[in-house]
Amino acid sequence: MNIVRLVDHFPSSKEIGYGLEPTFYNLSLEQARLGLNVHIICKGYPQKRFEEEGIHIHRVMVPYNLLMFYELLKLNRHAKVDLVHTHATSGFMYAILKWFLRGKWGKIGHVAHVHGTTKGIFSAWSKISPDVLSEETIRQRVRRRASIMRETIMWRDADALVANSKFLKEELVNLYGIPREKTHIVYNGVDLRTFYPRKSRRRVFKSLGLDLRSHVILYLGGFRPVKGPIYVMRALEKVHEKFKDIKVLFVGGRHQLDRYHDTVMMKSINGLRESGAMQVIENVPHVQLPEYYSAADAVIVSSIYDAFPKVVLESMACGTPVIASNVGGIPELVRHGETGILTEPANSDELAEAIIKVTSDSDLRERLVSKARNLVKQFTWERAAKQTLAIYKTLLRLD
Repeated sequence: MNIVRLVDHFPSSKEIGYGLEPTFYNLSLEQARLGLNVHIICKGYPQKRFEEEGIHIHRVMVPYNLLMFYELLKLNRHAKVDLVHTHATSGFMYAILKWFLRGKWGKIGHVAHVHGTTKGIFSAWSKISPDVLSEETIRQRVRRRASIMRETIMWRDADALVANSKFLKEELVNLYGIPREKTHIVYNGVDLRTFYPRKSRRRVFKSLGLDLRSHVILYLGGFRPVKGPIYVMRALEKVHEKFKDIKVLFVGGRHQLDRYHDTVMMKSINGLRESGAMQVIENVPHVQLPEYYSAADAVIVSSIYDAFPKVVLESMACGTPVIASNVGGIPELVRHGETGILTEPANSDELAEAIIKVTSDSDLRERLVSKARNLVKQFTWERAAKQTLAIYKTLLRLD
């Protein structure tokens, strides 16, 4: 079976980054191991016969959307393409341009992989923090509406959709009018060969200049407002008044922020850095993440909206307790008091209480870690690849 995955950027094994890159790479790798001919069309300087781990990678220059389609046409002439698999809206022009060539495309299927929705994000903001929407500029409103338009066109065009949680499937049905029977659930996976407990606490603490007696909470969401960093900062301000040994290691680059978030966040983060309550690292390479997970006392996922964050899976696999917002698809993985601690989103008081509780109770940490480690074994990329293949076969009517 020849499948083509359309993505903006496809990393090599040594440069896997954040966001959707681990999904692109690991799902493609496991599909190739299942015997599929996996072709990737992505942005980048063209390289002839470029392959990695059995994955055929076709890089095209900008404008990506037009050259991507041209590359796909060439590929289909030489090796019959059975199915195109898009992610988010990276193949938006594919949905548009194929309409004009629908008579020439035969029975090529289109599977759209959904990792979150714009309507869902702004619905969450309107309920939790409506002041954010009131600060929206005209440019931001235009971009939001354009994003919704792209999503609607792509997902309605697709023959089948893959949602990474039950929550996300319901969003597609209720917010975008996608038929329920057209949408399939395939949970994200985690590479258990990379993410497992390490004895790295002393090494990581020494490299960061931290006292080994400190309790360190790891946050990996960067400055993106939807990940709720401001609530981590407010919770830490409350905690640090009484518990000076509790600190947050804040990982992530400073994204382009609107004026409202930039002012609020930078004021908080500068104060916390000066008091020694927070340390900021712009980036941790993907291959080094297990070292940081294993060194931390807990990981915070303070999202306002999250369909099914891989951070939770990675943390569980590394034996680190999770404190997460009770939103989106997170409760499908984190069971309160069993495999992690759930807090109400945007509630810094609850988050502060959870931080103190987890860092001060070693028995609780051990119980959470034990059950989470057993649960996370079910979420592998191999399993995700097999479930995705079953969708392909159903769509193409193969036995």
